[in-house]
Formats: sequence, C-alpha cells, structure tokens
Amino acid sequence: MVVCFDKHQFNQLSKLKQLGQWTVNVFQPKSLNTTIGCIYNVSLDIDETDLQEILEKQQVSRLQRLTYYDKNTKTRVPSKTLKLFFNTAELPPRVLIGFKSHKTKLFVPKPTQCFKCQGFGHMQRECRNSVKCVRCGEDHKDRECKIKAKCANCNGDHPATSKDCPKKIENEKILKQVCKEKCSVKEARTHVLKESKQNPLQGKKENIPKEHEKISLTKGLFQQLTEFDNFILLSIMTTIQVPTLPDNVQKVSVVANMVLELLGVHVNQEYILDKLTLIN
Repeated sequence: MVVCFDKHQFNQLSKLKQLGQWTVNVFQPKSLNTTIGCIYNVSLDIDETDLQEILEKQQVSRLQRLTYYDKNTKTRVPSKTLKLFFNTAELPPRVLIGFKSHKTKLFVPKPTQCFKCQGFGHMQRECRNSVKCVRCGEDHKDRECKIKAKCANCNGDHPATSKDCPKKIENEKILKQVCKEKCSVKEARTHVLKESKQNPLQGKKENIPKEHEKISLTKGLFQQLTEFDNFILLSIMTTIQVPTLPDNVQKVSVVANMVLELLGVHVNQEYILDKLTLIN
C-alpha cells in the first residue's frame, strides 16, 4: 500500500503500468475507504427507492433491508433493520430519515460454519474435511443422532451450532475485529487470541496496559493517516512472480524503494523494516 500526500503523487501513481520489471495494477482500496453499518426501527412503509434517495446525500452508496424467518408463514419477510454501505472510512454516528435520527451500529457478519465438518471459515461445498456430526462430533451424519452432545470444535457438552460454543464466540470476535480495525483475518485472530490469554475469564473485562496491546500495522497506519486533511491510498499488485529473495521483508523493501524513488520521497528505511516485522 502506498500513501500519497498530494495530487501530484496521486496522478503519477494512477498512470503507473510498469514498475521496473513488474507489470502493476494501481487502484484505490475500497476496504479502507468504505464502511458498513446498520440502523434499526425503520418503518416498512418507506420504500427502498425513497430511502436511497434520502440517504445518498449522507454518503450512503447503497442500502439493503434485512429479512428474518417468520415461523408462522415459514418464509423470510422484511425487517425494520437496514444495512447501509457508506463511502466513508469511519462509520457516521447517526443518519437522518425525515425528522427522525437513527443511531448507526457497525455491521458484523455472522461466522460462516460448514454443515459437513462443523468448522468455521468455509462452506460445505468447499469442505475437504471428513464428515462430523453436529450433535456428537463423531464421524457420521447427524440424522436422528441420540448420542450425548459433544461439540466437534471445542469438545464441550453442546452441539457444534450452540451460540455458547467458545470457538463460535472466538470467531465472532475475530470478525468484529476485522470490521472494526479494517485488518486481515490473520491480524484479527492474533489480536483475539492474545487478548484471550491476557483475559482468560469470559465476560470479565480487565484494563490491559497500552504497551501490551497488539496494534496491527494496518490499524496503526490508518490512525496516523487520519491526522492529515487529505490522503489517498493506493494498492500495487504485481501480476508476475516476484524475484526470489530471502524473506518477505526484503521483497516489500525492494518494491517500496522503487516506488519511493519514483515519487522522489526519502524515508527512514530502518523504521519501516522494523514495523514490517510485526506482520511476519
């Protein structure tokens, strides 16, 4: 990721097609410039087209009315909850619909769970693992299983789909960290696991000293960038194989030096390389 602090740098990089021996594609990363939130108790009488017209003036690019399963009709029906896609890096605290102010809340998707192996992070059609019973965790399908409940993920005395499963709660925290800090799943998992070791008692929050907190490179960079009035984020992806180098830090260093030379910018390289060790 390359940070541009003026239009001249942005124009230079936006036209870039070749960087040394690499063919590159330059684009603005949407993940850091957009956010998704929810608002509640929005009347079903208001048409979605009208809602879009009202909210687009408040940096909402599109919206979606969420649905729920109605046990009486046995179908999915519209709810009063709206999912909003904002063209802003930070989630606005509120939006206005007519004369009513709605408080926004960060949208965090539910963890994806496989119906075959009961694991998280993938779906049944992608699963290459063996079949696990959702009730007892044994190697058979769950149809009419009467064995005592045992989770296939944590070995607890509950089915794998239980909302109280520690593994499910862990994956919920990871997804929340990804949405909140705009970091990778790997960075979020590292943060959550470290936090759980420091605070083993569930439901009890402790004050962890700042010097012991895991702050991802992505989060730290984003917080520093927001201090500037104007900044543009660009991602450069190589479309051919990067030459063999001893480690990832050197690979990043080679590409970074070429971009900095192109922009005529001088930086403290030792400081950058020291920060890069956080993601290895």
